[in-house]
Amino acid sequence: MGRTTAALVAVLLVNLVSLTNAFHGDGESWSFTKHTYGLSLDVPAKLVCEYLWPGSHSRMVAPRDGNGGYVIRSALVDQLDGKYIVGHQYTVDLVGLVNPYEGFIIQARDRWNEGLILGSFIPLDTSKAQTIHCLGNDHGTVTHNSKDPVSVQSFIWQAPPTLEGSGKVDFVYSVMQSSLQYWVRINASSPVLTYKEVQADGVSPMDAPCPSAPAANAVYRFTATNPPNCVQSSCDYFLGIRTNDNDPTYLDFMLEGSANGWIGVGFAPGPAMASADVLGCIMVITTGNLAIVDAWNLPASPDNNNVRDDIQNVCPHSANYSNGRIQCVFSRQIITNDTTQDVPMNGSYYLLYGRGEKPTGSPPTLSYHTAQFTPPISDNPIEPDTASNTPIPTHPCPSSPAANAVYRFTATNPPNCVQSSCDYFLGIRTNDNDPTYLDFMLEGSTTGWIGVGFAPAQAMASADVLGCIMVITTGNLAIVDAWNLPASPDNNNVRDDIQNVCPHSASYSNGRIQCVFSRQIITNDTAQDVPMNGSYYLLYGRGEKPTGSPPTLSYHTAQFTPPISDNPIEPDTASNTPIPTHPCPSSPAANAVYRFTATNPPNCVQSSCDYFLGIRTNDNDPTYLDFMLEGSATGWIGVGFAPAQAMPSADVLGCVVLATSSEVAIVDAWNIVGGYINVRDSIQNVCPHSASYSNGRIQCVFSRQIVTNDTTQDVPMNGSYYLLYGRGEIPTGSSPPGLTFHGAQFTPPFSDGLVDPATFEGNSSGEVDELHSVMVRVHGVVMTVAFSIFGVIGIFFAAWMKPVLVQDGCWFQIHRAMMIASLLLGVFGFICIFVAHRHASFRGYYGLVPLDNPGDIIHFTWGIAVMAMLVANPIIALFRCKPNAPRRWIYNLIHGVIVGLLFELLVCIHDYHLAGVRVHSTGQNISIRLRGVQGEH
Repeated sequence: MGRTTAALVAVLLVNLVSLTNAFHGDGESWSFTKHTYGLSLDVPAKLVCEYLWPGSHSRMVAPRDGNGGYVIRSALVDQLDGKYIVGHQYTVDLVGLVNPYEGFIIQARDRWNEGLILGSFIPLDTSKAQTIHCLGNDHGTVTHNSKDPVSVQSFIWQAPPTLEGSGKVDFVYSVMQSSLQYWVRINASSPVLTYKEVQADGVSPMDAPCPSAPAANAVYRFTATNPPNCVQSSCDYFLGIRTNDNDPTYLDFMLEGSANGWIGVGFAPGPAMASADVLGCIMVITTGNLAIVDAWNLPASPDNNNVRDDIQNVCPHSANYSNGRIQCVFSRQIITNDTTQDVPMNGSYYLLYGRGEKPTGSPPTLSYHTAQFTPPISDNPIEPDTASNTPIPTHPCPSSPAANAVYRFTATNPPNCVQSSCDYFLGIRTNDNDPTYLDFMLEGSTTGWIGVGFAPAQAMASADVLGCIMVITTGNLAIVDAWNLPASPDNNNVRDDIQNVCPHSASYSNGRIQCVFSRQIITNDTAQDVPMNGSYYLLYGRGEKPTGSPPTLSYHTAQFTPPISDNPIEPDTASNTPIPTHPCPSSPAANAVYRFTATNPPNCVQSSCDYFLGIRTNDNDPTYLDFMLEGSATGWIGVGFAPAQAMPSADVLGCVVLATSSEVAIVDAWNIVGGYINVRDSIQNVCPHSASYSNGRIQCVFSRQIVTNDTTQDVPMNGSYYLLYGRGEIPTGSSPPGLTFHGAQFTPPFSDGLVDPATFEGNSSGEVDELHSVMVRVHGVVMTVAFSIFGVIGIFFAAWMKPVLVQDGCWFQIHRAMMIASLLLGVFGFICIFVAHRHASFRGYYGLVPLDNPGDIIHFTWGIAVMAMLVANPIIALFRCKPNAPRRWIYNLIHGVIVGLLFELLVCIHDYHLAGVRVHSTGQNISIRLRGVQGEH
């Protein structure tokens, strides 16, 4: 069945269904949405979803052929032949090149399987568009929800998460200009109706079909900017001209700038306004929309009046107005069929640059304007079809790195500073979408410029330099590609003849410059651009506002040491920063609530606490935890995650004040196994957000993944650990600085119980394992009483009181009672510690006993020996002979000297000489902590 026959059958079906709907007052003449068929069976839904047929009861005419000048603009259509990358997002524009449209419906279908709807749409203006459910896909169909006529609608198409079907997509759509003019099931990848065909239909007088739109990152071979060398997004005026990629008989134009009425460019035979051919973007007062216009300055009239051309020989691609800025993209034939008012673009003309207020009149024109920048006219004539002052890279500029992108190589001053507070920060990474480009970020404290050089030796000469520079006349920033001359006074810096940089962003605020840009690893400028896959010394520099035109990176003194890297690096591979499994998350809000807190003194207000720790799950990425540390300290503040209530083997996160600069660095560190020395982790798995030191207080906020790629020195945060709370003085003697050993600055320096950082809620006073804590303390008290009190008394009466209390063996009764009490209490205390450790989940245990450090090993070994003697001596006593037996001396030697005295000697040495005694006095409360015994005794 031919297309015409199919269309007629579809019309009959629609009208049959429409008659049913008409009795229910259902639907409107412009609607595509499925709810207009609410009382019908499956036919209407099939028509809308499968055939993309308008859902109207007044559709009494057949659809029109071709596309009527309604086209879809997208990189998938114009450049990629429908080949998509899974999971990626693409911009899709439905453009009415000649007339606006009232209704539309669009689907993304597989090229080989037309019945398969791919991906999903995201409307950028939900007041004008919505997604509907079709053919099993909830968001794979987008249609209008407003009857207001529009010329451009923009959407995001999200590619499916896995490859489906052919791996190529075709955009199929229908458009309604009015109830009597509509086009059905247009395939954006098919040849479109020529403009001669459209002209016969009374649509447009152009000679050839409009070409495809230039890519969003297209490079314009000729540019004019005000201020000079500004970044496009911050320019007051930007003009770009290029040859269209698909049709070289067309030129593409981009106009952008700060204006609330219009922006344009004129092509004049002389340095004056009269007789100029003008192209521009203009605000239509009645609607607030933008129109792209082809206009003409009259040869000789007051104020060189501007009027619309009789024939509008422009192909609009996009136009938008936001935050006081206009941007529009359009194409025009080099030679048009309008010989009266269109100049041929292969001629030579002075360029007129203009922008102005909202125009009046109907149709609106580019109103008269004062000179809003100098010069408003180019110094010399140019030929639009060949003029070039911008390099054409081997392919277009790549997309900008994400705001939270991780740079694999960084250089900072001071070392290990937080980027936002560094005097100098350089980051280098490979671009995500185009690995032939490197992304650069430069940020630092300066009022003039900041840059990085790539030099063959540790000297300034012959270095390729990239940087950001302040333009004195405007206060705006320019991103520049420059060169240090091989041998000249002060190694003069000059601009490259070809500016091989792709600017992304540049800003200056509060005495700090930040800029982001990309550069190809190998450029087409072999004279002044070094290949970034070579090895170079890096030159770090920043300086005052430059002079000259165009401004360059002025000579500077050494503003930090060293100003040159110690060793050469290869920019395309160098790495000194860990690449996390995915980018760092956003920072928690300033008023974020932390689900777990630990404070000293208890229940203090954060801003007055000596120590404050907060832990929460990151709002945007639940695989990260956010940490806040704040407290009174001049050197550092930190938190450790330990398997036991001891320092060794703890994973430590903290903030350190750098002695050389008073800047604060956020660090990922580790307490060495079996000792108390703190060292930096080999991989710094922290995402710094903010860090400050003021009036004797440190505060820092950072994030860390719950499970990192460093299985050696980072504990998984979904485990259970004792928390170590610490703060101390400014560290010395280590580079980079670590968290120095500290005394107990608050009691206790450990959490009472185990904490699971990923899930725990509450504060540090909560007990995760109450039985373990109680039994450890009972063990300490009972063993002290058994050995140091009952044991000592029993031995004392046997050794010294026998001659005095000889009557009825009184000394022996006391000795036996004390030793039995010591035995019973000792056995009870011995059992207590095993019960305690049975209820704790520590790393580093041997069986049920912790052996994390030498103190634990000594305590365990000597405790077993003492208990063995305590149990053995009563058993030996059962076999004693009579006092006058000839071999009684052997019993006395074993029972009294070898076992008895050695037992007490071991107890005394262990408790007082090896373990040590620390007395903490707070008012009238005194507690003794035996380092070899868990708990306070």
